[in-house]
Amino acid sequence: MSVKPMPVILIVEDDASMRKALADFIQANSYDVIVAADAKTATALYNTHSPDLILLDEQLPDGSGIDFCHHLRHDGHKTPILMITAHDNPQTIDAAFEAGVTDFIPKPPHWTVLRHRIKTHLQAFYAEQRIEYRNQILAALNEAAKTVSSTLDFFEILHKVAHYAAQIIHVKQALVWEWDVESGMTTLSATHEGVVSEPYAIDFEDTIPELYNHCRQSTAPYYISAEACSAATRKHLAQFGAQAMLVIQLYTAPGARGYIELLDEHANRHFEPDELEFVTLLAQQVTMNIRNARLHHLLQQREQQLARRNRFLEILTQVSRAVTSSLDLNNVLTQVARACVESLGATSAYISEVDVHNRTLKVIAEYVSPQASPEEQASDLGHVYSIDQDFPDTLAWITSPQPMAIFHIDDPDLESEEREHMERYGAKSVIQIPLKIEPNLPLGIIEVWESREKRNFTREDVSIMQAIARQVSMSIRNAMLHKDLNRYVQTLEERNRELDAYSHTVAHDLKAPLSVIFTYTGLARLKYQDNMPPELASYLAEIRGAAERLNNMIEQLLYLARVTDADETISTINASQAAQNALMRYIDRIREEHIHVGIQEDLPPVFGHLPWLEEVFANLIGNAIKYMGDDNPDPTIRIYGHREGRFVYITVEDNGIGIAEADQQDLFEMFTRVDSKSKQKGFGLGLSIVKRIITKLGGDITVESQPNQGSRFIFTLISAEEARFAPQ
Repeated sequence: MSVKPMPVILIVEDDASMRKALADFIQANSYDVIVAADAKTATALYNTHSPDLILLDEQLPDGSGIDFCHHLRHDGHKTPILMITAHDNPQTIDAAFEAGVTDFIPKPPHWTVLRHRIKTHLQAFYAEQRIEYRNQILAALNEAAKTVSSTLDFFEILHKVAHYAAQIIHVKQALVWEWDVESGMTTLSATHEGVVSEPYAIDFEDTIPELYNHCRQSTAPYYISAEACSAATRKHLAQFGAQAMLVIQLYTAPGARGYIELLDEHANRHFEPDELEFVTLLAQQVTMNIRNARLHHLLQQREQQLARRNRFLEILTQVSRAVTSSLDLNNVLTQVARACVESLGATSAYISEVDVHNRTLKVIAEYVSPQASPEEQASDLGHVYSIDQDFPDTLAWITSPQPMAIFHIDDPDLESEEREHMERYGAKSVIQIPLKIEPNLPLGIIEVWESREKRNFTREDVSIMQAIARQVSMSIRNAMLHKDLNRYVQTLEERNRELDAYSHTVAHDLKAPLSVIFTYTGLARLKYQDNMPPELASYLAEIRGAAERLNNMIEQLLYLARVTDADETISTINASQAAQNALMRYIDRIREEHIHVGIQEDLPPVFGHLPWLEEVFANLIGNAIKYMGDDNPDPTIRIYGHREGRFVYITVEDNGIGIAEADQQDLFEMFTRVDSKSKQKGFGLGLSIVKRIITKLGGDITVESQPNQGSRFIFTLISAEEARFAPQ
């Protein structure tokens, strides 16, 4: 953003003495002055000098000041205009403000007031310019981020970065270089104009020694002027017709560094803080994109080239694999094209995909009615049009806020390329609506043709088309999201299958040596039970106890694998009965330790698999017993629940030693054990089994607990009365 060294003020006053007085006053207050006695001269001076503020007389020889103001505002100029007038007519004042006058100055002026008003309005004008500039740059940064994120083409990203950097910093040239640290060579890979077809390499240290030394030590921006640099660097600047350059480093990769040269034709170019801030932000913003693209380019260059040549076919393939029947993009778009024709009573409809990078339009769906002209009946599906050659204004239109475009064959202002296209297919009228996910992210165009007669498309027609266009854009976006989600789910499922298969195999392999341990420890106890030394008996008991614990872990692993792989029949379950069945596994210990257990008799029925639900209750009851605490005066376990919406909420509550908050985060992960005072041993598989079962049945489980205040495990299952929501 360039800033003028001194504000320029245009004085438009037909009275020579007043004009001179104003000019003298303005110059005395350190402003540059240009003067005009009439509107015509003022217009010419304005177009030449672009003043920062205008002092405008109400009456001019060739028109009124209001007319002059209206003319400037109509052309989009926002320069502050202070109207000088000796009248205070309300109608005149209203008309002036409506025409765009910023403020009024009485004639003759009060010089102190005039000075302050000039200062105030200039400050406001500059502030507005600064805000507008920052908004433009932020929009450019946003567009740059979207653009570079939409491709993995390494060199295309470099070109886009150069393009946006030159736009932000207001220079005519931007060059992206790659520095091979090992060889010391740096290669020109892309410019603001495009990708370099034949990369140009130079010796970095010999050609630009100042920059070479800087890049070895720092990643900060670096400025070089031809007035203060080495002869080698001056020669490098001259090669590209530059007098100065600002260097921004883009990325650092193993063995390589990337940087961008922003070349300026002025040796004393001053870069504003905003410019440095934004171009540095751009570099930071795209660093990860560049790194990813560079790696992708190095590893899969050939696949990437094929993907670019067959972009549309790849999209179709990915969509067909990823989406369900409702997300079949081809089918959806064809149905949409037909809906357009039938809704508007037209003859044909086409949906085209825009390729911004290659500047092409490709027809990806069409529907032609029987009433279409013979020329129109010829299929256009798959045709690739060059935007530059066939429709030069399309890209600018589709990225603009304009909501539609309507063409008629008899329109004298119709572009020649569009007219030729309509004549080739016999169209009389065409309406086009852009397809967008976001304002600056075009997807393509949907258009409806009429070949029988000229069609004056109504506001209702436009509304229908816009509604359909929104549906098309959403369908395309949903297909893209569904594809990504499906790929992610497939990856997770594959990893889970591999882990379950591994644990299943390991568990089975461990059972054989455990059988040997059980057999021989049993034989030893039988053979030497009458004269076995106490120490040996203790050893055998420890061995057998450890083997039993390991066997329990193996059984839990196998159960976990069975739950994962099983496709059991789901039916209505009496949750109270399932809890009672699970309780019987611990009845002896419950009686021995005098634990009070209360089970709600009318737990709402749930949709599930009885053995699985019993296993859930068994694990939760077992945990409650295990962590009840040795000094608990009134050990209690309660099981209760209620229905809420389509789910049943069941709680297993105890008054045991509780669980610390730090232990709750990974409580349901495999091999996670609570750090507690309990002497009970475990392998941390029970709650992971519970979590796996509840998840497979379409529910969820959470825990609420604090140390020494007991625990509540709350899980949800689908109510038996809502069977339509149950997992299949």
